[in-house]
Amino acid sequence: MDASKEQDTTDMAIVLYTVLGGAECALTKAALAQRDLQYAERSAMDYAPALARKGYDFAPVVTVAVENELVAWTGHRPDLIELFADLMDTGVVDADGLRDRDTAEEAVLTRFQVVLELRDHQANAQEFFAEHGDQPLYRGRDLLNWLGY
Repeated sequence: MDASKEQDTTDMAIVLYTVLGGAECALTKAALAQRDLQYAERSAMDYAPALARKGYDFAPVVTVAVENELVAWTGHRPDLIELFADLMDTGVVDADGLRDRDTAEEAVLTRFQVVLELRDHQANAQEFFAEHGDQPLYRGRDLLNWLGY
């Protein structure tokens, strides 16, 4: 990984909100550890009102800021942990990153990046999310395929 990519991912600190004895919390901690993803653990009970205001009603809650965008989800989501680990390995896609097909195929995009790409292609974001789910992270190939590339 080059220094610029390393710079992009060093500020991505994971915060994991858990409850004692939560099975999904334990699975999420194990999955993060398996991918060598460091995280700060906090009590979901201590932050319950703030989490609920953001729509997160059950633990675990995984949060991370990616270029000023909050990427977050609830529950044990190995698919999103894998995507996030890949994002940490490759770094954030730059403005020209989707122009190279090979790079774009494996790229990991945040929801906001997907919205921007869809807007640039004058495509309907609601249709994309209806087909691919409303999640915080997506694989570049899913967006490219949906756009017909």
